[in-house]
This record gives sequence, C-alpha cells and structure tokens, in this order.
Amino acid sequence: MMAAFRAFAKSPVAAVMMGVLIIAFGIWGVGDVFKMRISDAVVKAGSREIDSADFKQRFTQQLEQFQQQTGQTVTIEQAAQQGVLQQALEDMATEEAVLEAVRRSGIRASDQLVIDQIRKIPAFFNPVTGAFDENTYERLLAQRNLTPTQFQQDLRDQLSMFHFTSGMAAGLQAPATYAVLFAAVDQQSRAADLVMLDPRAQPTPAKPTDAQLNQFIKAHADQLRQPETRKITLVRISAQDIAKDLHPAEADVEKMFNVEKSRLSVPERRSFVQIKAKDQAQAQAIAARLSKGEDAAAVAKSYGTTPIPDLEEPLSAVSDPAVGKAVFALQRPGQVTGPIQGQFGLTVAKLTSITPAKPATLEQARPQIEKDLSDRAAKDAAYDQSEKYADAHSKGQNMDAAAKASGAKVFPLPIPITAEGKMPNGQPIPALSDKMVKDAFSLPQGGETDITDLGSGEYYAIRVDKITPAHVPTLDEIRQPITQAYMTNALIQGMKAKADGLVQRIKKGEPIAAVAASAGAKVQHLDLTRANAQQQQQALGGEILGNLFNAKAGDVFEARAPNYGFAVVKVDSITPGTVADIAKESQSIRGQLTQQIGRNEFGDMFYAAARALVKPHIDLNLAYQAVGVTPPAASSAPGKASGKAP
Repeated sequence: MMAAFRAFAKSPVAAVMMGVLIIAFGIWGVGDVFKMRISDAVVKAGSREIDSADFKQRFTQQLEQFQQQTGQTVTIEQAAQQGVLQQALEDMATEEAVLEAVRRSGIRASDQLVIDQIRKIPAFFNPVTGAFDENTYERLLAQRNLTPTQFQQDLRDQLSMFHFTSGMAAGLQAPATYAVLFAAVDQQSRAADLVMLDPRAQPTPAKPTDAQLNQFIKAHADQLRQPETRKITLVRISAQDIAKDLHPAEADVEKMFNVEKSRLSVPERRSFVQIKAKDQAQAQAIAARLSKGEDAAAVAKSYGTTPIPDLEEPLSAVSDPAVGKAVFALQRPGQVTGPIQGQFGLTVAKLTSITPAKPATLEQARPQIEKDLSDRAAKDAAYDQSEKYADAHSKGQNMDAAAKASGAKVFPLPIPITAEGKMPNGQPIPALSDKMVKDAFSLPQGGETDITDLGSGEYYAIRVDKITPAHVPTLDEIRQPITQAYMTNALIQGMKAKADGLVQRIKKGEPIAAVAASAGAKVQHLDLTRANAQQQQQALGGEILGNLFNAKAGDVFEARAPNYGFAVVKVDSITPGTVADIAKESQSIRGQLTQQIGRNEFGDMFYAAARALVKPHIDLNLAYQAVGVTPPAASSAPGKASGKAP
C-alpha cells in the first residue's frame, strides 16, 4: 500500500487531482470543506463521546485483562456472542454519563491543576536535570499511543471525579446499629462435624473407550474449539536495533551540547511563601509585618487566611507569572515583595531560600545526547531501508528478495498466532502490534503486505505462510489430555454421588461417625467464627466455609473441597458471640461499612441519577464494526444505554 501511494504521488494523475482540489477549495472555501462532520460516536453522553478507535482500544484492553486474570482465551467474536461487548458498552456509557454529570455540576479540574499534577510525575523528569521535561513527556505518551490532549483529559476526569466523590462522601458515617448487626453475625460460633472424602482414597475410574472420549469431546466442543491460527513470516526494520550499532562523532556530540546546554542546565530555584490580601491596604500591612520578621503563619491567621508555600520552584514553574517575576527580582532570602496584582488577586510573597542554578556539563549530558543523536541517525537509516524494500517489492520481488535487496531482517515466527495476536495457549506475543495482527488476518495464504510504517522508525511487512481454520481437535490430536480430563471428571462425579449418598444417610438419622467409617473416613470437628475462618481457607476451601456460614443448625450438606475432594458437613449448633466481643468488633468495622455504603449504595444511586440526567446513547452497529465483528440483525439501529458500571 505504501509503495502504491508513493508511485501514485509521482504520477501525472495525482497532479491533475490536486489541481481539481485546489479549484474546489477556491470555489467553496477550505473552511466549509472541513466543517462537514460525520459522527463516529460509539457512545455519546452529552458533550462527551467515545469514537470507534477509542472504543476498540478500550475494549481490547479489557479483554486482555480478563484473559490475564482468568487464563481463558476469549476471541472478540466469542465476547460479542456472550454479551461481553454489549456489557462493555453499557459500562462505558455509564462512566461517560457520570463524568458528564460531574461536569454539569460545575466541578472541573482547572488547566493549571492538571499541569501541576503532570509536572509532579517522576516518569516525565529529565534524567540529567531531574526536573520535568516536555520532550520526555511527549515521547513517553507517544510510546503508549497517547497524545498530550488525551492524557490531560484523562487526568482531568480523574481529578474532577476525585473532588466530586470526596465532597459527596464527606461526613458520611454508617449507623452504629449496622456495625453491631454485622459484628453479631461475625462473632457467631458454629460447631459442625465434617467428613472429608479424599480423592486419593477413591477407586481409579475405568479407562474410557474411544467412543466415550469422542462423546466427551462432543459434549465439551465449545471449550475445546481451537480458534483459527496463522503461521507468518515477519520483516522488521527497527531504528532501535540500528541505533545499538551507531556511535556519534565527538564533534556532533559537542555541537548538540552547545545547542541544548540551556535546556539541560538546572535553573535557579527559590522557595517562598505567599499570603493573599483583600485590598491594597491589607497587602501593605502584610508586607510590613513580614519585613519586620513576623512569622508568616501568624500574620496570615490574623487576617483569616493561611500562607501558601512554594518550595524549590524554578521561575518557569511558578503558576502566576506576576508572582514569579516579583519573587525572582528579590536579592536575598528574608526579603519581601510589595503587593502583587496576580492572576488570582492581590498577594504578598516572602523569599525564604535560593538554590543557585547548576549549569549542565558535557559529561553529565553525554549519555542522553549520544542516545538522541543515535536515535535520529537510526531513524534516517531505517527510513532509507524501508524505501529500498518498498521499491523492490513494488517491482514484483517477493518478501525474501526485497528483504535481501534492502538489508532488512526476516523472522519466521515458529508458533502460529490467533486473531488476538496470541499463541494458541493464550500467551501474548509482545513483538506483534494490533495492526500487524489485523494485517496478517486480512491476507490469504501466501499473501504479503507492503512495508508499513509503525512510527518512531519502526517498519514491518508480513507474509502468511499457513492458515489453520478454527476447529474442534480430533481424538488423536488430544488423546492424552482428554483422557486425563475424562477420568478426572469421572472421579469427581463418583465422589459427588458418594457424598450425596452419605448426606441422605445422615439426614435419615444415622450417626455421622458410623457413616464416615463406612466410607473409610474420619469425622473432624469444627468450631469456627467468621473472624477465624480465614485460617481454614486453604484446608477447607471457600465453598465449604460459604455453605457453613449460610446454613442453619441441624443442616447437612455436601460441598467441594480443595484438590478435587468432597466434604459432608453437619451443622451441630450456632452460638452467639459475647456482648463485649460484638461491641469491640462493631467499633473496628464501622469505618469499613461507611466506605462500603459510600461505594455501593450511594454509588448505585449516583450512577442511576447520572444516567437518568444525561441519557447516554450507544451505537451497537458502530461498536461491532469498530472491532471487526459482523453486527447481529437485532442491532441494526443505535441503542439507548441502560444499566450501570460495576
């Protein structure tokens, strides 16, 4: 594609088309051409929108996080069929509605607050100066496919939401009776007898026949189905790899240092304290008292305010230019400015310390300068290499020949990949970007892409060597693991049936000790509260403990135990806790309950109110198209969002 565009740009046809565009712009006006806008909003909530590209990025990230947390491989098609995509849309609609409601309430983080927060993030500091560096900031954002505008908007949303929820939750406290009720349940002591069936003591299930295994495969076809995979060969031209072998000339390093010296030097920094004033007379009085050596906190308190400290700030970082100019005009610590008319009203400042500027040295700056020079030269070399590849490929040479002509490296991937860019076992392949995977799955077997620019001096081309369609594996392909799975399942089903039989015998009145002995097991006695049950979590498992604390005295039940075991449990008695213990715990958990109420009950009400106020809309068709899935017939029209985010 890149080669075709390059060739077309040099052709006479391109010149004619450019002339037509110039005439059209002259007649209709350039501005009118660009005013026309076709909506690409997958989610729209008032003034906020999520477009197709943003939705795809968010949804892909959510799917990857789910797969990492669960170990399950879920394709985008499966996620759409199972309603995961629709739920993601609902959650995003709720989030946008909430943020829109916060905006309408008048709470919005200021530009200055956002900038101040960004300047405090260590990742954006220059390694030489130790201060915020705009070039570092923009480079790191570009590596994460973010623009400064996107990042600042996300940060503004977070800050606005934090201030809104902080105000909403201020003063909230759970009623004391709530805490007492929870503590009373927690302090209940439950006595129970338990019979554990050990899978190692059970008879080994009979080895299955091929017919049984094939039936087992058929019954579990959805879980066993393997997605379509493709084996590919990749050509990579990488400025990062080229840069490793480059060594800038000393003259170039010195020249760059002289150009960048002022930026790399650490500027003078000053610490000072400000006190706001209502009018000129008050400002004059504050300045006079500070000049006499009075404590700034005491002076501010006498006027009903508090001092504002600024510590180790360079002139460029002082939020109010007028204040910065006045403070940096002072000669020594202890001096006081006159009244300053700044952006935020009248103020008086007292200088407390001066840290002299520290000029950059060549030796300190050398590593960064050498890296910058190498990166630039490597990007130029990578571009030249990509041009050679593109020219060779456009002349009909295949991937191998074009790579040889350009000096590019060829990497046959030994393991097939899925449409999510992962190995068949679900492990990610970091070397593959989303665009690479999309290109690989858009080609027929044997197809090749043109050289493609990934940005930052990185280029690639792909050839599809083999396509294996989605399929359910045959018995011969998975005989060993499916046999093991079948026998494990047979063991579990046999143990469950045995446990169910023991439960029925106990319910009919047989002593639990006799029932346990008939199964070759022993009776264990439990005496637990919710508070100490965590100590038994590993030995008993969550299912046994959950059922135990939901059961009534006299109940008998079976439950799964860790390591494929089963347990039969009889609840003997439930004893309430002491008043002293309940009172003690209620005091300790009241704060936790307050947080839960704020997060759950108040959160639910706020989500519902935000959705009712904003009425967000979603476009299912556009969402399906954004992730490359065919929309179902039922989603032929844009939908109205409902529900809430978790």
